[in-house]
Amino acid sequence: MKKIITLIILILSVRAYSQSADEIYEKGGEALKKKKHYEAIEYYKQYIALEPNDPRGYLSLGTAYSELKYLDSAFYYYNLSVEKDSNYAPGISSRGAIYLMYNQTDLAYKDLIRALELEPESMLTYTTLATYYIMTGKQDSAFYIYDKALEINPKSLDVYYNRGALYFSMDNYERTLKDVNKLIELAPDYAKGFYFRGTVYRYMENFDDAMLDFNKAVELAPDDGEAYVRRGILLLNIGKYKEAIEDMEHGYKLDSSLKEQTQNFYNEALNNYNEQK
Repeated sequence: MKKIITLIILILSVRAYSQSADEIYEKGGEALKKKKHYEAIEYYKQYIALEPNDPRGYLSLGTAYSELKYLDSAFYYYNLSVEKDSNYAPGISSRGAIYLMYNQTDLAYKDLIRALELEPESMLTYTTLATYYIMTGKQDSAFYIYDKALEINPKSLDVYYNRGALYFSMDNYERTLKDVNKLIELAPDYAKGFYFRGTVYRYMENFDDAMLDFNKAVELAPDDGEAYVRRGILLLNIGKYKEAIEDMEHGYKLDSSLKEQTQNFYNEALNNYNEQK
């Protein structure tokens, strides 16, 4: 009887242990969504300590490092996820994405094709493969991949967003708007859809509609620094320099990585504002 009770206690302990690991993993995911990357990293490291054979932990840790632009660390953990499970498609696909960033296109292509063989309905892998074709100067192939992905999943937000971005890079604003309008139709609470469309309107010099979209993006995602920065650039365009500076500075507080990308706009707003005094 004593042995049975001990066994039951052990089983219950294992279950509690697993639940604790799952809770830690979920907390890592919540932190990552809020762009609290270092907090997410600590949670994922704790999870890995509890579940060292689960490739998900290494994948998520790699993603946190990737978003921080620490590509070597991201690659290291993506690679570990594949070492834990050689058929782990998300790890193979993510490693392929890092190869692309390293401009090692042959290795990237090999990983992405392998990932699609293992997980043929992965929209993320399709969009990354399309990026490979864009980087290698094969835009027609990229459009083919986006179209094929939408045949599989006609509601994929990532595909509409990325195909729209490709049209945008080609100055085809009409086709861009078609994709981003579909994106907003599918996800009316998706802030990125609104500030993407707002950016298209800004390039078209439709400043009124652009402002409506940027305001909506800020309303939907008040912690998204990019929404404020993009609205700040629009405010610069229409001569509201003080408001532009305030928006961009607030955006930088939320996401400091945005400053390097948009420093020229901020400097222009600051110089124009000082001249107005």
